[in-house]
Amino acid sequence: MKRVFSHVIKIALVLAMIICWVLSIGYTNRLASVKNTFNIYFDEEEYFPADIYKMQKEEKDKGNSLVFTGWHEKEKQTVLNSNFNRRVESNIIFICGQSSLVAEGPILFEDDIKGCLIDEETAYKLFGSNDVIGNTIIYDSGEFIIRGIHRAMEDTIIMQAESDSKDKIQGLLIDISNDGIKNIKLISERYGVKEYGVNSTVYYNLGKMCTSMLPLIILLIIVWSALKKAIEIKDRPVLFIFSIMMIIVWITAFFCITRYKISIPVDILPNKWSDFDYWSKFFQECMDKIKYVIYMKKYMLDIYVISYLNKIFLCTIIAIILFFVNKRNIEINSMKELFISIIALFIITFMAIYILKESIFINKSSAVIWLIYPYYLLYGYVYLIKEQFLKRILR
Repeated sequence: MKRVFSHVIKIALVLAMIICWVLSIGYTNRLASVKNTFNIYFDEEEYFPADIYKMQKEEKDKGNSLVFTGWHEKEKQTVLNSNFNRRVESNIIFICGQSSLVAEGPILFEDDIKGCLIDEETAYKLFGSNDVIGNTIIYDSGEFIIRGIHRAMEDTIIMQAESDSKDKIQGLLIDISNDGIKNIKLISERYGVKEYGVNSTVYYNLGKMCTSMLPLIILLIIVWSALKKAIEIKDRPVLFIFSIMMIIVWITAFFCITRYKISIPVDILPNKWSDFDYWSKFFQECMDKIKYVIYMKKYMLDIYVISYLNKIFLCTIIAIILFFVNKRNIEINSMKELFISIIALFIITFMAIYILKESIFINKSSAVIWLIYPYYLLYGYVYLIKEQFLKRILR
């Protein structure tokens, strides 16, 4: 009975580890689906909806492809469903331009002043259903027709700002999916808007760094243990060279499974190798940007992605802790045990994905999800066989 209970505990711990790691990958993929934008915040500058609409009109008249959306938000606004006599407090984001830069989902056209997009939670609170398209809500004595349910911030309604509104614009979202930095510079040159802000890919890259921690820890454990053993037999040239070749094989297999790519961003390279001040300036700029992101006022658009980052970080840390717990509990001593363990891992991974299928954005065929832990167990068994072989020939 104790043995059965022990196996159940081991399976539960592995399942918990895989669930946490799959969740972190799913949340990271959720950030990847956010539109690639650069968000400039107006802390001191004063812009109003009329200014943004004027800028957009100038771009259209000149036939330019530059796309940007101004926005400002109001927290805890009362919204009413008069038919059911239900009211809720919701945040409202007023936009000047394309809604797709602010939230995924249905489009709220730029001239649709009487339309709105709401989130699913607000829809249930007001109507008891998510089938709400075409229904009307009341805000500030005005009626707004629901055009769709967006897939972004909870408790948030999105509306187009009226051109004569005197509410200050709090930020400008610039579409950088095509020309990137060029679009930011164009905005700055044409309209005097500052170039300092936050690139949406920063959050996604931070999420990717977190989800990469567990596979990289596995790789470091494998390389470190293999190197230690290779150093022990350095006086046997043939065995030493074979051990180094095996390390290269394991590293190659790792990158094939994870598909991680090593690249150096162009913007961190100096124009001249003799420019010794470049690196200090570059890292100082990086530190300034990090401080800006940490200490700037957080709006709903920021809180939304930061909440995902927090989930990614928490799930990753738990997954790493559980990995080391499982590392102590699971030992592979035979080919039969290896085979059974890998089959069990595939079943457990399938269970984890099935349990989470409604709540995550994940490519179920991703090799790293299915193979990274079997890869580690396979190394453990190969290492055991190698140890036994070396003991026999080094007697």
